[in-house]
Amino acid sequence: MPLRKGKSKDVLTYNIGEMMRSPTFAEGKSKKKKQSMAGAAAYSQARKAGGKFPRKRKK
Repeated sequence: MPLRKGKSKDVLTYNIGEMMRSPTFAEGKSKKKKQSMAGAAAYSQARKAGGKFPRKRKK
């Protein structure tokens, strides 16, 4: 399940979907937790590719 490199919205969407469809990604976790983890990994990959996405701050 390699993630695509890039910072566009299409690449982010693809990476999140790819992780959500993977049978071994976050086994035993709730759907909401899986979505959160997939989003974090996709945004991290986009930041490495040069995207200017701010980190989500906890309140």
